[in-house]
Amino acid sequence: MDQWTFVPGGTEAPGKPVTTITGPALSKSVQAEEISTAMAVRSRADEQQMGLRTNLELGHAMQSRIDRPLFSNSEREQLRLMNHYCLHVSGSISSMFTPQTPSLWTEWITGLAFENDYLLHCILSISALHMALKSAAPRDQMVIASRHHGLGITLFQPYLANPALGDYDSALTFSYCVTLYAFGIHFLYRLDTNLISTFIDIMFLIHGCRALVASSMEERRTSRWVELILAKPDVPQQLPEEVEDMLCKLLEHTASIDSQVLKGMYVSALDALRLNHAIAISYGHSLKTVATFAVMSPAGFWPRARQGEALALAILANYAVILHSYRGSIWIQGWAKAVVDAVRQALPHEWHSCISWAIAETNNSRGTAEIMALG
Repeated sequence: MDQWTFVPGGTEAPGKPVTTITGPALSKSVQAEEISTAMAVRSRADEQQMGLRTNLELGHAMQSRIDRPLFSNSEREQLRLMNHYCLHVSGSISSMFTPQTPSLWTEWITGLAFENDYLLHCILSISALHMALKSAAPRDQMVIASRHHGLGITLFQPYLANPALGDYDSALTFSYCVTLYAFGIHFLYRLDTNLISTFIDIMFLIHGCRALVASSMEERRTSRWVELILAKPDVPQQLPEEVEDMLCKLLEHTASIDSQVLKGMYVSALDALRLNHAIAISYGHSLKTVATFAVMSPAGFWPRARQGEALALAILANYAVILHSYRGSIWIQGWAKAVVDAVRQALPHEWHSCISWAIAETNNSRGTAEIMALG
């Protein structure tokens, strides 16, 4: 039988003995190597086939999930509303109330909303309302806005009964957002039949913030709202001549009031009106400018206004002038002139001199180009 020399690696290792393998032994070695190679190839094929099968199964599973939407229609609607709020609504509110701190209505308030469901629903409601106000066919968005508004009000009810249960900042934010909703919804439903009553309802919503402020003095000290609406403003003592003249005419009417309590109430309301006009001159567009009269006026003023007392209506009309600077806002557009006109129609002719300045101001379109940037 023939013999030959087999050197592993094809070369002879220096200084090491040469391994000599006979024919049959080599044949078995080659067979073993071929079997091992074949098994390795088969193993790789099995792995590839298994991987293909796994990928196919995964693909079928993913297709099955794709066939079933990952987000419900309701979730998509809420995401769309929140996106619209961040892109458009927050800017329109910030330009009205807090132009120096635009992040307040985007970062801080959205953060509060994610911690308080009633505020989140309120944010979604004003977002849908903003869409409706911008739309030529607002019906669908009005339905969505109304639904979220109702849910927010329902969830907020326990905090009205017991303010200590809630978060102070979130509750105040909710109150102002609800006020915006009340202002804005008017232009969709055209509540012209009793406009003065509707306006008083909105003012009373703002006035309600006074109770929230009084209920949580400790949180008030650390609230970001303090500087925006509650801190005592630095305002001029002397107002423009036409404003001083208007206030003087109104004050003269208190002299004929017999009840000292009623007279004191009206004097306090006039003090709030003076302060609000001073703030409007000093601060321009700010939350203080819109809210001061409603928050600071005595509670007894609002029933008198609702009953249609002439002095209360005249005061209300001269406050509404302040809102005229917001006539370019999508939320407050047209309110000032509408209220002044409604009061003029409701007052006896001898009272028209008390609102003559308000009538002149709300018929004035000065500054419209600048103000239109608010929307």
